[in-house]
Order: sequence, then structure tokens, then C-alpha cells
Amino acid sequence: MEDARPKIDRAIEILAECKTIPEVKKIRDEYLALQTAAEESRKSIAVVNGFAEIVIRAERRLGQLIKPLLDEEAKRKSEWMKAARESFAPGKPQSCAFCRRFRSIVHAHHIWPLVQQFDDHHGIDEPDHRSVWLCPNHHALIHAFFNRADDDADRGHRSFEALNDIDDEHERTAFIRWCLNLVGVES
Repeated sequence: MEDARPKIDRAIEILAECKTIPEVKKIRDEYLALQTAAEESRKSIAVVNGFAEIVIRAERRLGQLIKPLLDEEAKRKSEWMKAARESFAPGKPQSCAFCRRFRSIVHAHHIWPLVQQFDDHHGIDEPDHRSVWLCPNHHALIHAFFNRADDDADRGHRSFEALNDIDDEHERTAFIRWCLNLVGVES
């Protein structure tokens, strides 16, 4: 560890002075490679841990540099969503596009959800306000069906649970076809 300690101490100083993500990432990648090489060549645990310390410090520094960027993006998203909702004028309520009932309690549903519009295009200038009217039941089902889960397994699970709430097999099949047609997939 004696020969590695000055390099580690210098890396700690450099990390503290880093102002950009690429600078920090370069140090992190270098010390991750050194840590891996030290582990593979069976260097002392003190050497491996010294390199690991730099990797951890670099990742912490990356978090410090990224946080303001994420905060800024979250603020921009919030402002964009607010403006998009304020500009939404779906017109006179109509019966549910699926069951053709409940005109008095329908919700306007964006075909391309606003959150997805922002996430997919980092806040396009003008939101796409194409929408359909849905009764509360079908509105909840379509949100469950097109849930933006982190992984496909969770998304499928949520969709399956929602579809299980539809007792009639023909209605369930019709709803699946309607959802697929809504997003441009022929069934």
C-alpha cells in the first residue's frame, strides 16, 4: 500500500477540485480499472480498498455534480406539465369512447400522455392534446394497461390485474383491441 498511497491521496485532492462530470468519470474509470487489476493480481486488501475508496469518492462527487442538473430538469418538467395542462381544452364532454355511456362523469384522456411526451422528447414546444373521453372505470383501466413501469414484467403484471377486473371475455378482448388501436397497433 505504501507505493499506492501517494497516488490515492493525489486522486482525493484532484476529485475535490473537479468541476465537470467527464473529469470525475475519467478518475472513477481509471481507479475502477486499478481496483479490478489489484483484485485479479491478488494485491493486498489495503491496496484494493484504497482504489475502491477513490471509486466511491468519485461516484459521490458525480452525484454532487449531477444533482443540480436533475433538479433543473425536474423544475423544467414541472413547469412544462403545468403549462400543458393549462392549455388543454378538450371541448364538450362526450360519452365514454369505449362503453358509450356516462357522459356526465367522463374524463378527457390524452392519447399520448403528457409525462411521456416530455420524457420522450425532453419537453417538446407544443404538447399533443389529442384526447378521448373515458368513463372513470375505463380511464383507470387504460392507465393500468399502459402503465409506464420500470420493467416489462411489472407493466404486464399491472395490465393483467386491470384486465382481470373485466368479467366478460368479449368486453375484455374488445378493450384490448380498442387500446391497441388507440396507440396505432392493429389487432
